[in-house]
Amino acid sequence: MAKHFSSVMLAKRFRALIQKLKDVGFYHVFLSSVLVKIVGMAGNIILARVMSKTDYGTYGYILNAYSVLILLADMGTNVTNVQMSSEYAQDREKQDAWFTWLFRQGMRIIFISCAIVFFSPFFYPFKSEELGLYTASLFLLPLLENVNRFILSNARGKLKNEVYARINLFDSLIHWFFLLPFSYLFSFRGAIYSNYAIQFSVMIFGLYNSRGFLTFRASTALLSGSEKNTAMKLAFSSGLSNIINNSLGLVDVFFLGFVLQDMTVIASYKVAANIPAALAFIPSAIDTVLLPRFARMQGEPRRLLSAYGKVITAVCGMNLLVCIGAFLFGPQVMTLLYGAQYEDAAACFFILIVGYFFSCVRSVSYGVLYSQRKVGVNLTVVALSAVLTITLNMLLIPIYGSIGAAAASAAVSFFAATIMLGYLIRYFVLRIREAKE
Repeated sequence: MAKHFSSVMLAKRFRALIQKLKDVGFYHVFLSSVLVKIVGMAGNIILARVMSKTDYGTYGYILNAYSVLILLADMGTNVTNVQMSSEYAQDREKQDAWFTWLFRQGMRIIFISCAIVFFSPFFYPFKSEELGLYTASLFLLPLLENVNRFILSNARGKLKNEVYARINLFDSLIHWFFLLPFSYLFSFRGAIYSNYAIQFSVMIFGLYNSRGFLTFRASTALLSGSEKNTAMKLAFSSGLSNIINNSLGLVDVFFLGFVLQDMTVIASYKVAANIPAALAFIPSAIDTVLLPRFARMQGEPRRLLSAYGKVITAVCGMNLLVCIGAFLFGPQVMTLLYGAQYEDAAACFFILIVGYFFSCVRSVSYGVLYSQRKVGVNLTVVALSAVLTITLNMLLIPIYGSIGAAAASAAVSFFAATIMLGYLIRYFVLRIREAKE
């Protein structure tokens, strides 16, 4: 009788959890993220087969250089829009005022990235003048990308998860709709320039789907000077943290290109990283749905600790199974999909999949810290991670090549995850004690 009662209670709790996830829009985001990654993986497989190994490596090198050059981006203003929209969830006018003001600031800042890309051939250590010119030709792309980031941040902040998911899925589909034929016809040159058509199409689709809840205000007088200053401090702290954090995923390819100067090595490393990168949709989908809700839990440490504990437990359990499956079948799948020419990617893949496990813990913890405005902690951790990344890559790549790059990436993910997890547990314990007193 007792066993029957406990099983009934467990079933009720499970149904309640499923319903709650449905109510917050998790399924829209998660399922669309799954589809996006499936489409992305399929596209990457076809792209690697359409291009020669050298051209695939060249395209990866140019994209990596472009990503390094636009690290400044909008300096965290679009992420701050999610935070402010979440904090003023009951005040639509103020939400719109924040979106308008932060969008203007973000677009002003993004012009700096445009200028950096345009003048990059004069200072960036490109392998050749031709590669520098191809990269510089993308100087208008940051403008379109930033508009699309703000469209998505508006949907996230206003909990329009179905719209967010729809735009993301369209982005992935249209990406390969343009990229694959352009690559087939014009190799890596076509792949580069297809990005303009992709981002413009996403912008039009995003604006159309955001009608009714994306509003620009003629005046932002609702926001006081002190509120704007606070928001910009939050944005700049977040932006600086994001710059360092994003650079962690670019340093390995940069050093591989700089030290080894072999495009086939870069191509194999990119293939090894494709599956771990594709799996990143799991913590990303969780962050997308839960960050606005975590922001609404400020001042409720016990409730937030309970939510964080459940999320971390679920993420670790899910990704442990994913990693075991990747270890068992990953290399065979890579060879089957990408061809025998990428068999040398297996060793890097094993190391990167371990790093992926810890990066999931880091990603969720990062989102929780940001939602509680603990951007200083995030900034400190990613700054230390950046120093560790550069040091390890400089030490390991000249000796071990791409395996050294993979080992550096995994070690940094472990370091950051451990520090953030430890800090959050200590933070919640102290906050709960304060609440009792």
